[in-house]
Amino acid sequence: MKRKILSLIAVFVLMALLLPPGLVKASDSITVNLSPNATNVANKITVNLTLANAYVGANTQIEILIDGDTNQSQKFSIPTAVSTQSVYTQVGTGAAQYVSSASISTSPVTLAKSLIIRTGINVNISPNTPFAIVIDTSANFVPLTTGTHTIQVTVSGNYVVSGTFSVATAQSGSAVTISSINIDNPKLGQTSTYEFFFVPGLALVPGDSISVEFPQGFNIPPTIDGRNFALIQGSAQVGDFTNNVLVTQNVVKLTIPPTQFTFNAGYSTKLVFGLYTGIVNPNTAGQYTFKLWTSKQPTPAT
Repeated sequence: MKRKILSLIAVFVLMALLLPPGLVKASDSITVNLSPNATNVANKITVNLTLANAYVGANTQIEILIDGDTNQSQKFSIPTAVSTQSVYTQVGTGAAQYVSSASISTSPVTLAKSLIIRTGINVNISPNTPFAIVIDTSANFVPLTTGTHTIQVTVSGNYVVSGTFSVATAQSGSAVTISSINIDNPKLGQTSTYEFFFVPGLALVPGDSISVEFPQGFNIPPTIDGRNFALIQGSAQVGDFTNNVLVTQNVVKLTIPPTQFTFNAGYSTKLVFGLYTGIVNPNTAGQYTFKLWTSKQPTPAT
């Protein structure tokens, strides 16, 4: 009996050695690289994949879900829209193949956001071929916490690969600073345009907010039309904050709406309160102190 078992083992070993390589099933793999691998700034996210039994061709739908639970918003900032020029696939050192479509989907259960793309027309990736999906910094994906994060990639609606990755560095950035404030019409008791020139210590992306506290004596309307504001940094500009303005007493809070722009840290940025905000100068002449802060850096600059 012992001799028979040994003979069967020998047969199985021989069969395994004689199997054609194509019949040996490879396993899926997924790894994630981030640059600069830091919190509170937009990162370039490279998702490295090898799919054992899935072909990725032109117009293949791929869904990427990061930290896909009810606490996603505390761990990772996902924008509400993404440009097709911010996401591409790449095989080895080959040319980037930009996606044909890119959108953000929100789960009705967890409210977690996922990126849904369709690959470009020249994509032809066979099973077991390593490739990468790259989400560029212009997509404004921002990790908010260090440590372990989860990722799930779903190809063609049913082929799922999942894994984990780490964010290594907590970046606090330098403080927000105000360079200057321009009051176009500094006359007592009159409305004016107000321009705040400031330098953010951390990059600002959609969903981030900027708050300005006007000194006592200024008359601030309880509601202000969002079309009266603009945020400008070089060629990056948001000129409409409709439904993204909150007034609380003398504090005006503006939330950056969906945009392709990142307002980078360390660069001069202009926040404009237009003439028709309805804000009225005080009736008494004197020295007044304004305060400005962001959701990422809540210590006010004055």
